[in-house]
Amino acid sequence: MLELMRFYTANVFSERGIEGGNQLGVVIDDQELSVEDMQSVAKQFNYSESTFVRNISSESADVRIFLPVREIPFAGHPLVGTAFVLETIWRQENEPREKITLNLVNTSIEIKFYNQDDGKLGLCEMNQIIPTIHGKYDNYDKIALWLGISRDDIMNVPMYLISPSDLPFLFVPVKSNRVFETIKPNHQALLDNFDEIKGEPFVFSMDGVDDGNVHARFYAPKSGIIEDPATGSAQASLGLALFKNNLMKIDSDSISFVTEQGYEMGRPSKLYNNLYFEEGKLVRATTGGYSFLVSEGNMFL
Repeated sequence: MLELMRFYTANVFSERGIEGGNQLGVVIDDQELSVEDMQSVAKQFNYSESTFVRNISSESADVRIFLPVREIPFAGHPLVGTAFVLETIWRQENEPREKITLNLVNTSIEIKFYNQDDGKLGLCEMNQIIPTIHGKYDNYDKIALWLGISRDDIMNVPMYLISPSDLPFLFVPVKSNRVFETIKPNHQALLDNFDEIKGEPFVFSMDGVDDGNVHARFYAPKSGIIEDPATGSAQASLGLALFKNNLMKIDSDSISFVTEQGYEMGRPSKLYNNLYFEEGKLVRATTGGYSFLVSEGNMFL
């Protein structure tokens, strides 16, 4: 007998409705699917991530996150988007909530809800896992070659490997937003040389930082993602890279910035970030954004 599952899709970190953001599939997993079935559904969606939600209550829900190729313990846009979907459903019959806790395999993440002026659900903001600095990569010539840019396009500051998980982001600071128009990454070379790089390249520019914005592109061939339009899990790590390289001034032990990502893909995304420091150590970070509900329906498995 076919199993019937309710699903929703959303564009996460989108301020342009259906035209922006990072796509997400959210499955209400009342059937308690096997890992194999969840992986098959994630492959069917073929988004950068899909989530499966169980044990939904007024205060929390259990969430598992899948790439098209494997399960992962943590990611940003799936958590923000799943919370947005759950709160949208909740508000159909209940008063708005201030927050929800999403229980992952190894940790729990709190998501806070903000209302717009008209009372509708607005920005959803997650508490980040504090990232770890895994080291640096210092072969600028090679990373420039593999990204299809000039060595002179990269700033002369350290390229840090930072992540809240075991798979680091390699933060590559470029001198101008114009560089993003010329990037032609060699995905196979990035994948073949991953053991040397030890991270997936998150390319960013401070061109426009006077507006509080950082422009970025992220390539994740190790995760089966050609390019990601919005990478929530990278934001605290990005902020730490900015801090370590003195690229952004701390105001009262905190920094705030907006990451613009996905524009070159035609999926413009904005991620709102706040990082808090004590004696030069990152102690808290949040990432938020707006989402757009695209579809809902039934899936048979």
